[in-house]
Amino acid sequence: MKRIENAKIASNVKISVANIYCMTVVNVEDEIKPGQFVNVSVPGVLLPRPISVTDYKGNQLSLIYRVVGEGTENMTRLEKGETITLLTGLGNGFDLDVETKRPLVIGGGLGAAPLFYLTKELKKRCLKPKVLLGFKNDEESFYRGQFRRITDDLDIAYVVEGKLVTDLLQDLSDEEYDYFYACGPKPMLESVNNIAVTQGEFSLESRMACGIGMCKCCSVETNDGMKTLCKDGPVLKKGIIRW
Repeated sequence: MKRIENAKIASNVKISVANIYCMTVVNVEDEIKPGQFVNVSVPGVLLPRPISVTDYKGNQLSLIYRVVGEGTENMTRLEKGETITLLTGLGNGFDLDVETKRPLVIGGGLGAAPLFYLTKELKKRCLKPKVLLGFKNDEESFYRGQFRRITDDLDIAYVVEGKLVTDLLQDLSDEEYDYFYACGPKPMLESVNNIAVTQGEFSLESRMACGIGMCKCCSVETNDGMKTLCKDGPVLKKGIIRW
């Protein structure tokens, strides 16, 4: 359910030297699912910025974002105690009702952010997800400690060391997972699609404007016709996407 929320900033801190920040806000009343995103109204820019949800508990919401332009640069200047406007309940999230006994979670770069909340929810369902994360280097990485606190089955690949997260996937046996959830850059997701031996789903990244399916700027071609990632996605099942 979409809601306009006036949330108060509890913290907004840099978590990586690679200009990656985590903003935590409170007073969020909507029920948010893993894989969904919110639109953040940012002072000084016209369009809101879509940010995936990293964590949600009670009325507290955490958002991880990277500084890539004026909007996200302005976000870094927002301080504890300030109020910001969010449009919540956006997008279709991950399917937590799928039948799986050995879920695999695969993230690349900033795509690891929404997978934290997903991993927590899988654990609540008495599952033991295997988590594979990939980053360019140690400086680009984030939330490693947080992931380790919720799973004892975490592997990390660094490009600078000559290994990709898809290499970790390639090394897994068919018996180690029966379903996957993936989020990251499109080339990484396409490789996951080609390597994975099971069904699964992908959270895709795209530039967005309205966030509610009206402007169509985030449309992608699928085997079921054109889909808007902000409304029909950002999570789509394996077999639907045309790579």
